[in-house]
Amino acid sequence: MINDGATNDLSATDVHLGIWLWVTHYSVLTALRVRCAGAASGDYDEHIVPLTEYPALGGWIRVWLDISRTPDATGGSALNEAALQHVGPVVSLPAVGGNAQNIVMDAVDHAVGAGLTLAGTSGLWSDFVTADANTTNQYGIMRLVGGVLNCLGRVQLGTASSLVFTDANFTIIFPQQNLVHDAWMGISIDLQHASTAVTWASGVIQSSSVKKGDLVVTGTSGTFTATGMVCGNLRIVTLNSKCSYTQGAFGSCGQITAPGATLTNTQVTGYEGTANTSALIWNVATDPDGKMNGMTFIKGTAATHAIEFGLNSPTSMTLRNITFTSYHASNGNNDSTLHIKRTSGTVTITITGGTTPSYRTDGATVVIVAGAVTVLVNAKTVGGANIQNARVFLKAATGGPFPFDVTVTIANSGTTATVTHTSHGLLTNDKVVIKGASHLANNGVFTITVTGTNTYTYTMGSSPGSNPTGTIKATFVALEGLTDASGNISTSRVYASAQPVTGWVRKSTGSPLYKQALLGGSVSNTAGYTANAQLVSDE
Repeated sequence: MINDGATNDLSATDVHLGIWLWVTHYSVLTALRVRCAGAASGDYDEHIVPLTEYPALGGWIRVWLDISRTPDATGGSALNEAALQHVGPVVSLPAVGGNAQNIVMDAVDHAVGAGLTLAGTSGLWSDFVTADANTTNQYGIMRLVGGVLNCLGRVQLGTASSLVFTDANFTIIFPQQNLVHDAWMGISIDLQHASTAVTWASGVIQSSSVKKGDLVVTGTSGTFTATGMVCGNLRIVTLNSKCSYTQGAFGSCGQITAPGATLTNTQVTGYEGTANTSALIWNVATDPDGKMNGMTFIKGTAATHAIEFGLNSPTSMTLRNITFTSYHASNGNNDSTLHIKRTSGTVTITITGGTTPSYRTDGATVVIVAGAVTVLVNAKTVGGANIQNARVFLKAATGGPFPFDVTVTIANSGTTATVTHTSHGLLTNDKVVIKGASHLANNGVFTITVTGTNTYTYTMGSSPGSNPTGTIKATFVALEGLTDASGNISTSRVYASAQPVTGWVRKSTGSPLYKQALLGGSVSNTAGYTANAQLVSDE
């Protein structure tokens, strides 16, 4: 063993010891161990290196060891991790003859957390390899073996400074390393700088054994964009709203936590977590419509869900063209498709295309609206440019299944209005326009909560103090709100039959201003409704 001549305190959490080893007669090697001792070499911990980790064609091997792992053998008083002084290999070989050195040990290092961090203004995966292979470094964290990047520790893209990292058509393997901590290997992406942009395309990232790498994104100022990526057998995946992982796959990975991430047309297969857990966690007040469109979920062998909607998820959501396979067809099971974590209230999930899911709920009432169609309005200038923040109002006209100018009564209690509306046929989170009430606070467009076949409630902006009088009318609102940066606003719902509609698009506040354009036509119960409104400048 090598005697460092001084004690080294390696007692902190997640400290790993790295040793370079060469075994000359590797083909007949029967046992390989790493021994770590204190000032007295007889007080040691010994750790077995699986021979399957030694290169099939021989050569140098970097052995990384979690110094705090339970040793496979000890000697004397065992190792005091705060006072490491001796390190060396222990090998078992048959008689091989000759005078060559049987084993050579080179640099011994220790590290905590990120092994290599790319902190420059730009970079590629090859930059990690170049830095690692430098003769003054030889970190043994990122090595290129047969055209494949072998990541033996943790690498990090981004810091407090800007980084533009763009790479494609790469393969990264987290190799078998029996002696490392579970969280030792991985890729961390730090998006704390607004100009940081990490872009991957058509790559593969995969763990090869039971000790797995991970993919963790932190920070919400920069961007991470991955297209056509395949991640396999990762320990965990953590994404956020600044991440776009599209047209890709996650196979046999641990839980994917992705609040607000864009995951369109991505496949998730083979999640094998504990019973009643979920492959994907969505715990953010963002409708997954437009974020999860076209995804595919295929259950593994464990009794797990596809998606968990957490306590912060919306009470009204749309799942568009998502396919679920092999989940329990009935509600309330550990492997029902969805897990709704809300314990009270009503959660309405509109299904547009794809598979109608089963669900398990922690107490909330869940309404699955299947067979929905989309109502969409786009606002453009005369020149064809999209208009953001144009207000759209589209309500029912006479002749369809939804209420049009139906006389109702209203009882106020504080800011809550309770509407008595016979056989209204509406759902929680539908919108209605109320007019004709004597109190101004009762009039306007409101999102409703259904409380019965003939009643629903809505919340006013102020408390009128008494019940309204007058001839009060209620009309179903198909679409209402502001257009997005693409000039679009949309919603989805089931329509039992065609519904005539009428309305308008305008932008009368916030320059540039545009004149009103009228809307009309009918929402098809099979094809939905799409309107393109061309607005004339009003400045």
